[in-house]
Amino acid sequence: TVCNRIIISALVILLALPLHAQVTTDKVLFDKLDLGRPGLETVRADVGAGDLEAAKHDFVIYLKTRTNVKWYFDWRKGLTDEVRDAAYDTAEADKYASNLLVSTGFWHQFGPVVDWHANPTPNEYHEWTWQLSRHPFWPVLGRAYWATGDEKYARAFVSQMRSWVEQNPLPTDSANGPYSCWRTIEAGIRTLGAWPDAFFYFLSSPSFDDDSVIMMVKSFYEHTQHLLAYPKHNNWLTMEMDGLFHTAMVFPEFKEASHWASYAAGRLYEEEKIQFYPDGAQVELSTGYHGVSVSNMVRIYPIARLNSYPLPETYLKGLENAYQIYELLMMPDGNYPALNDSGFGNCRSSLAEAYKYYPEREDFRYLATEGREGSEPSFTSCWMPWAGWYMMRSGWDSNALYANMEVGPYGAGHQHEDKLSVILSAYGRLLLTEGGIYAYDSSPWRKYVLSARAHNV
Repeated sequence: TVCNRIIISALVILLALPLHAQVTTDKVLFDKLDLGRPGLETVRADVGAGDLEAAKHDFVIYLKTRTNVKWYFDWRKGLTDEVRDAAYDTAEADKYASNLLVSTGFWHQFGPVVDWHANPTPNEYHEWTWQLSRHPFWPVLGRAYWATGDEKYARAFVSQMRSWVEQNPLPTDSANGPYSCWRTIEAGIRTLGAWPDAFFYFLSSPSFDDDSVIMMVKSFYEHTQHLLAYPKHNNWLTMEMDGLFHTAMVFPEFKEASHWASYAAGRLYEEEKIQFYPDGAQVELSTGYHGVSVSNMVRIYPIARLNSYPLPETYLKGLENAYQIYELLMMPDGNYPALNDSGFGNCRSSLAEAYKYYPEREDFRYLATEGREGSEPSFTSCWMPWAGWYMMRSGWDSNALYANMEVGPYGAGHQHEDKLSVILSAYGRLLLTEGGIYAYDSSPWRKYVLSARAHNV
């Protein structure tokens, strides 16, 4: 009908337009920057003359040439022969470049433009949409770009980044509900790793043009405002503050950057006393999420050192007990037991990391190297009264007898009905296990793993 044709024509026009305008305008961006910093003289002159297009161009030149910021790799190497690798396997990056993306283990082929609010999972699993916006595939594209110099990887990143920003204006609330791309946990996870990694991998690419660089810088700024406005608690807070701190290190040119850094570092330092019991266990009493909190608290340490940012002298010392958990819990196979909402996980790798920060702990070194180096711990069985975990072992070798009994409180989050549960191994075999974990949905399997039926109680 004529009415239908009019509606369809209107929809075609609407779909051809950007879904949303970015909240932070060019003027706001330059108002938020400290243009008195060394190196920004040309940008300041451009802004003073009212030429914001020139200011954007000169600010991008500044970002590409500045030496006051250090990242985990040197983005200045860009497309040099030093980073080329003729044998590099691009299979994974090729999928992502074609908009074949994965989240929570479920792959989906998008069209020319990614719909970041889509949910193709059969059960409309909310985590799929949320975790898609962690963008772990962008650094994969970046590494392929450096190895090959093929602009298709840069073009794919720019297209995906721009579509994400255009479809997701800064929200006016925490946006922690279903189908949101601004859940605070994702905002922190993006900005502590995938986003700055991608920013630096592609900074030398002609496909990452001035407008796209400025768009991403504006979004970084918007992430800081979101993380400051809606902090959560427990393991979520550590990821949020980790992302905020990393953004402050990457963009010290913002007037508020020093506040972001001090606020994030201060909150994490406080959380060392809030999140961990005196026996070292994180208050959620879930072995996997214990690691999330520890790793995010310690992750600001190397980027702070790279950029000469002073943390409290006792910052690392406050995490030593939290790392010792991996020694206290370790099973003969080197894993920690699956307690509360956690699967079994690797203690040795965590203790190897801990030894880097606490080189006097030869017991950490001994367990990390399976006894090849260091000194054997002075104890075998141990009791953690705050967590309510009792570890009984005959020794530290792979054939030792081991039992874990859980008699503690429910935990501050990620709880299972696992009180009075027992995990048992002997002579290199796991004899009593437990039901493990399942996706965060409302399925019968999720209800099962939460229940006492999934545990040896």
